[in-house]
Amino acid sequence: QLCQEGDAKLIGYGGMLLEAVVALLALSTIMFLKPGDATLNGDPGMVYASGLAKYANLIGIDFNLALAFGLLAFSTFIYDTLDVCTRLGLYVFQEIFGWQSRNAQYLATFFTLLLPFIFLMGSQEQAYKVAWSLFGTSNQLLASLTLLGVSVWLWRTGKNAIITIIPMVFMLAMTLWSLVMMMLPGIKGLISGKTLDFQGVLITVTSIILFILALCVIGVTINVVRKVKSKTT
Repeated sequence: QLCQEGDAKLIGYGGMLLEAVVALLALSTIMFLKPGDATLNGDPGMVYASGLAKYANLIGIDFNLALAFGLLAFSTFIYDTLDVCTRLGLYVFQEIFGWQSRNAQYLATFFTLLLPFIFLMGSQEQAYKVAWSLFGTSNQLLASLTLLGVSVWLWRTGKNAIITIIPMVFMLAMTLWSLVMMMLPGIKGLISGKTLDFQGVLITVTSIILFILALCVIGVTINVVRKVKSKTT
């Protein structure tokens, strides 16, 4: 998606800095909110927009204008994420099964949208809040696994891998622990004989699958490192 390979450093590093700014703004919004604020209604969009509006109001920006901007930014982020996930799911289906015809594209699109459709039909109103926590964890888990792959590449090429190993260990530990915290209520409920609702089953099963897949990637990485070490010795 780059015009030339030399643009990768500027775009990649710049994107990372902008992502960090977004994270700092999200933390700042929470710092300005009070527990039980009537304007929030437990809605993540209002939490972000209200906090951002109060933050912006301190530097002279009109509160209502900043609130509208915050809601727009939050909605745009969600819709953009859904769009990207749909297109990536389509590409993954086509690559796995080797589907290249136009009819196969329609079939891949159908299967990509089938699981979200089942989720929406089986969930209650505002059920996206359940998947929202999973999205945040899976997103950061992907980042930590990417750092894991980059660390192995830097190590194999004789470069300084510590610059990616340190953030990788921290992010991997936090995301795996987050998955454990999300799966524990469902596991405890099943052990105690409690019947889980659809959303409870979804978040428990998905957390377990992500946790196992992450461990598999870590295991493969350790195996690769061992093979490389055995060859060099």
